[in-house]
Amino acid sequence: RYSRGEPLWRWIRKIAAMKEKKIVWDPLLDDPNSEIFIVSVDGTDFRMWEQKHPTLPIDRKQYSKKFNHGAAKYEIALSVVRPKCVWISGPHRGGKHDLTIFREGLKAKMPPGKRAIADRGYVTNQPDERMLSTPSAKDSKELNNFKSRARLRQETFNGRLKFFCCLAETFRHGLDKHKLALEAVCVIVQYQMDNGSEIFAV
Repeated sequence: RYSRGEPLWRWIRKIAAMKEKKIVWDPLLDDPNSEIFIVSVDGTDFRMWEQKHPTLPIDRKQYSKKFNHGAAKYEIALSVVRPKCVWISGPHRGGKHDLTIFREGLKAKMPPGKRAIADRGYVTNQPDERMLSTPSAKDSKELNNFKSRARLRQETFNGRLKFFCCLAETFRHGLDKHKLALEAVCVIVQYQMDNGSEIFAV
């Protein structure tokens, strides 16, 4: 509480800069002999002050359907094999669909033959998007439990991000600074997982 303004943001920038070292794609995920299910992916929303639209009184595309409020959305992927965040995409507008965000980035990153575990927001009929593994009534009991644990683990990680007040409360400092805050928090949470505070294994 004694550090405010630019001195505080200077430290946030330094922590966020460590994203290039800590939040990176694990080379093991590209190994053709590794597991088929390599990551879990989900979009998560954070409240923000509504940005002013140049012509409209309200910009609905900026609103998150989760809490009907202006928001920034990020796509986050975790390695299924290790307790590691390997992908962050954002910020995106709160009303942007999870599947659209996936198509713009992570889809091209997925190695051939590998799959990403996701929730029903990623359901698709496109033949080139079979790498997305969503809940299905055709799954065996064991596979259903495995995918359910992976999605719950993803939510656990997202919950750790929102333990920090800057992401739990309505953010008031613009998208650029929100991105810095989100990346800094992800770096801190990853260091926590690397040093004795792991999330549960799938």
